[in-house]
Amino acid sequence: MKVVILINFGGPRNREEILPFLTDIFSDVLPWPLKFLAPLLARLRKPYAEKMYSSIGGASPVVGWTVKQAAELEGKLGGGFRVYAGMKYGRPSIEDAKIDAKEDGCEKIILLPLFPYQSRYTSVSLRTKRSNPVNTGDCFVTYAPRNDMRIHTHTLYISAMVNIIKTALTNWKDVSPPHINLIFSVHAIPLSAIKAGDPYLRQINESVSRIMENFTGFNYHIAFQSASFKFGWTGPDVKTVINQLTHLRTYALTHCLIIPLGFACENIETLYEIDHIYIPYASGLGIQNIARAPALNDNPQFIDLLTSLVLNSGQ
Repeated sequence: MKVVILINFGGPRNREEILPFLTDIFSDVLPWPLKFLAPLLARLRKPYAEKMYSSIGGASPVVGWTVKQAAELEGKLGGGFRVYAGMKYGRPSIEDAKIDAKEDGCEKIILLPLFPYQSRYTSVSLRTKRSNPVNTGDCFVTYAPRNDMRIHTHTLYISAMVNIIKTALTNWKDVSPPHINLIFSVHAIPLSAIKAGDPYLRQINESVSRIMENFTGFNYHIAFQSASFKFGWTGPDVKTVINQLTHLRTYALTHCLIIPLGFACENIETLYEIDHIYIPYASGLGIQNIARAPALNDNPQFIDLLTSLVLNSGQ
């Protein structure tokens, strides 16, 4: 039996999980001498986090979506495979999934991070995260994709994003491309990571370039969201791009589609930050038609991509 663990960022499944989820994050990201501050910082962050999650139904949809993706992937892979969801932060954790794999009598575990863009804050960090690995017995543990495979320019990934955008644009089928702005919204990371050699920005630009080959005549912009600090993180942020567009005062600014890029499924960044902050902000500045494309979720091409990555992982 081969086991695949789909790895996503994670999110609280209910109000009670918010504090331990935040504590898990701070415990990982703080430098070793400051890790003792994790519980305090989590408690300070908790009221704002509760406000955000309450506005989207009281919980994060990340675990639910990842479990659904795992079920669809298992169906595609067929016999001989089991697929579990494991979260980088929160429950079910990667270690929880490894325990389930061991109980299944697995021969091999394939770890598949759902992060299209490489950074020490995404897929790379999983290989170095300080944790107590579960004793998986005779199970051999490997990663997909292989080091020579890239999700961000994979034909199926580009096709998934193109189809998502085209579907979102159907409501504006009578609007000509020059009158529509596409804003690709990506999670920000510290500039120090880019300076240290992370390929994150380069891979984002390569993805967008491939995607835009299918949208001749459209205006497009790359923006960043969810930065922890105002300075020292990748930019410009989404609000800055919206401000720049409104200052141009052209008809093209009345149609704007925000496209979450690099998000495997709906999460607090899409459902709260984009839907509850950026879209109302743009509307308040006079952008009459603004919408958001969905995340990858259970897009068929995305599930096909995951299937291909597993089958070509040397499994």
